[in-house]
Amino acid sequence: MASDASAQDDGDDEPSALEDAFVRYQENGLRLPPVPRELASELDEFADWHWGSEDLSLEDRDGFVDTARQPGGPVEIAFGHTGHGVNSWWLCCRLQTDALAVFVRLAYGGVYEDAAATLTALNDVAAELESLIPAADAAKRAGRLRGGHRLIVVADQMRRGFWEVAGGADGAQNSRDPLGDALAFLSTPVLNEPPPEE
Repeated sequence: MASDASAQDDGDDEPSALEDAFVRYQENGLRLPPVPRELASELDEFADWHWGSEDLSLEDRDGFVDTARQPGGPVEIAFGHTGHGVNSWWLCCRLQTDALAVFVRLAYGGVYEDAAATLTALNDVAAELESLIPAADAAKRAGRLRGGHRLIVVADQMRRGFWEVAGGADGAQNSRDPLGDALAFLSTPVLNEPPPEE
């Protein structure tokens, strides 16, 4: 009689979508964008090089920003590779949490690119995202992001980049380094001034 330990589980040997994405990125020298823990089991592959918690557009920057500017909304992520033609290829990521919304679109895969320099820049962005997520969460807990609003960061090599606190008085801040500038904003201490005496 065969023991249960020697029995093969059919179908359990399939890698998860997260594992598949990790391997695909790693094989190409890329660092996987950070996936929030609560979304790891919901991740699915919707097309070749397109993963997400839902089948979300990787190219609709304006729709993403419009939604991110509204309080609330689901925690979601999508990332992958999009494009067509000889040089119109992009590595994209969109992430929305309670405290943060990030849209990243960076050139990747075009025939005229310096692959080594591109990989370094792309991996640096993924590392910055890993720092930005807990910093935004801490700012939300500390009351710096109020009224259900979040920090929005857009790093886009196709169009201008910016960052903003949704619902904030300052509006969008144009930036050549929106991830770095957003991290600097979050790390700046806030001095609580006493209310003026009447």
